[in-house]
Amino acid sequence: MYDRIEVKARGRTAFKNNYWPCVLAALILALFVHNSLGVPNGNVTYQHYTDGGEQQPTLPFSEFFDPGSAQTIAFVDDAALPEVTSPQPDAPDAAAPETLGFAPDFSAGRGILDTFFNFGSLLQFLPFIGILALILSIGAAVVFFALALKIFVFNILEIGGCRFFLDNAGGQANLSGLMHGFSSGYYGNLAKIQFFRMLKTFLWSLLFVIPGIVKSLEYAAIPYLLAEDPGMTQEEAFARSRELMDGHKLDYFVLGLSFIGWFLLGVLTFGILNIFWTNPYQYASQAEFFRVLTKPVEEPYQGYSSYSGSSGYSGGSAW
Repeated sequence: MYDRIEVKARGRTAFKNNYWPCVLAALILALFVHNSLGVPNGNVTYQHYTDGGEQQPTLPFSEFFDPGSAQTIAFVDDAALPEVTSPQPDAPDAAAPETLGFAPDFSAGRGILDTFFNFGSLLQFLPFIGILALILSIGAAVVFFALALKIFVFNILEIGGCRFFLDNAGGQANLSGLMHGFSSGYYGNLAKIQFFRMLKTFLWSLLFVIPGIVKSLEYAAIPYLLAEDPGMTQEEAFARSRELMDGHKLDYFVLGLSFIGWFLLGVLTFGILNIFWTNPYQYASQAEFFRVLTKPVEEPYQGYSSYSGSSGYSGGSAW
């Protein structure tokens, strides 16, 4: 029977018995699996020339559009810009605008389009538009690359993290367990199931936030199932996770909420407490939670041997 206090106590004991490997494993999971991935910022510069071909000093992008900058940038010298004029109307037609009550002043020789649009100013924004398009392209490439990492690397690493903390509950954890998903021989199957888990959760989230949260809790057991039986089919993984979490979604949600106090203390220590205590404590407790759902608390953890492995989910009493 599930008891949150007992589960956290067992997780805390397992974590403390294998402290440093748990800290390192939790740090890796926190950095990569939970999307704490930063993108470095670059300094965009622009080379400009006078109409005589003389190269001017390179300035940061921000100074080109900073009104307070000490330097004035001229993208195109005034002498290089032809004056835009329109043909002067004949005498009979010149009176027509006055007859209609509309008499724009073209005495300076400026065409009507140049009257309403300052072409010199417009041309100055062309480099900005090009830079903006480049930034958007780079941003799209970064998003695509990050998504590919999530699907093909971090999702598999999550399964390895589940395997590590399940093993740690039995006192036999080794950091090599983090690579379990890559070395299990079922990489393609694991990547596919984890992708559809992510996709289904996202699609349910489009129906507002609450359905997405409910489904994420319903699918929470999938990486733990795959950690022990990587040959499990997609249908078996989703069905078994749904069965395990039926009636326990709120329990798992409350278990996560019970660590909020620790995370707030971690903020006061600039994340140091989270690295060396809260994160590994939470991961170990979550592993104990799924052990409770799948076998009696008193039963020692048997690890991967409880499954048939190559033939998928065996349907045994362990799950």
